[in-house]
Amino acid sequence: MRDLRLIWHWLSSRRYRSATDEYRRTRTQLRRQRDRIPPEAAQTIQVSLDRLRQSLLDAEPPAAVQAARDDLHATAYACLEDPRRHRVKDGIETLFAALIAVLALRTFLATPMQVPTSSMQPTLYGVTIENLRGKSDGKIPTGWQRWVDRFVYGRTYYELKAETAGRLRTAEPPQPVNTLLGRLLRLRQQRFQVGDTWYTLTLPRLELPAIQGLPTEFLFLYHAGLEPDRLYRPGESLVKLAITAGDHLLIDRLSVNFRRLRRGEIVVFRAQEIPRLQENAFYLKRVVAFGGETVQIGDDRHLRINGRRLDNTTRYFEDIYSFRGPPADGEYSGHIHDGHARQLRIKPGVLAPEFPDGRTVRRVAPGSIFVFGDNTVSSYDSRKFGDLPQSAVVGRLLAVYWPLSPRFGFRVD
Repeated sequence: MRDLRLIWHWLSSRRYRSATDEYRRTRTQLRRQRDRIPPEAAQTIQVSLDRLRQSLLDAEPPAAVQAARDDLHATAYACLEDPRRHRVKDGIETLFAALIAVLALRTFLATPMQVPTSSMQPTLYGVTIENLRGKSDGKIPTGWQRWVDRFVYGRTYYELKAETAGRLRTAEPPQPVNTLLGRLLRLRQQRFQVGDTWYTLTLPRLELPAIQGLPTEFLFLYHAGLEPDRLYRPGESLVKLAITAGDHLLIDRLSVNFRRLRRGEIVVFRAQEIPRLQENAFYLKRVVAFGGETVQIGDDRHLRINGRRLDNTTRYFEDIYSFRGPPADGEYSGHIHDGHARQLRIKPGVLAPEFPDGRTVRRVAPGSIFVFGDNTVSSYDSRKFGDLPQSAVVGRLLAVYWPLSPRFGFRVD
């Protein structure tokens, strides 16, 4: 019955609600400052707290409750420090604690990472570029749809039209945008000349796929499909691109320290003395074999580990061996050796020198693993560099958190 009466007084009386808020606020401040104020002051505040609490429990008249509330407020004002004095200090402490928590999370639990290349397609995507010029359905969205594409689906559009007639004459190397916002966002811009007109374009922050032997000043223009020998007319699109960000991942750095890797898991490793890979950069591949095991790539594009053939019933390899047609870039095509590569007009030794044909058998060194990319036509992996020290593995794929796509979500094994 008393509880119902208390609830009724709290709902019907503004003074009761104010007194309850004062009680809770002062009690919280006392707990935070008890070690900074004299014991006598803490005892005085506690007496006022008990008096107001009893007044509320006894459902005394509003005037009596208000008097107990005013007494507590005056006592707290006299004995406690104003919390606003420590607002900056408390804010710095909270920020510092949050930074420590984030650093601990990144170091020991889960690390964010962006897929750097297309070697794991179509399981995971790096930066993809679509040239919309000349396409009937290549209309660039406007308004809210463009913002949704950018921040939800990671898709950014670039369009630039010719002002005067001419051909591509020259281009300058990309330069940082020399504004406050440009420096904060690390933006770059590039100038190039078509005919007698110079054009300036802000480049995407994404790392575009490199083209061997192509100077950096022509990399974006190459992906935009700008042709040096073509005559562009006024109003014609010079650049009309859609660039989609690569998958952003969470990497589990904890479980690899206390459980063994599994064949077929996607792992992240740090490049250590591997030719063509940036030292101490991170890369993703799929584990296919462990130390002491033998590896063979058959003419049927199936792996054989210790003589046992992997197929689409093997865990983690269901999609990889679901292929039906010839090998194709960006599609599941099994695994190919150098003999297959020659049929695709890839120079011998470029893709899989460790596996020149379907009869070759390689043994993985103790303490090492073999890792292959899912995009077997365009992956730099153990077919090229051979053994990867297992100590180089720093984590395994946990989730794709952005952009929104069919690949979005956790990978629960």
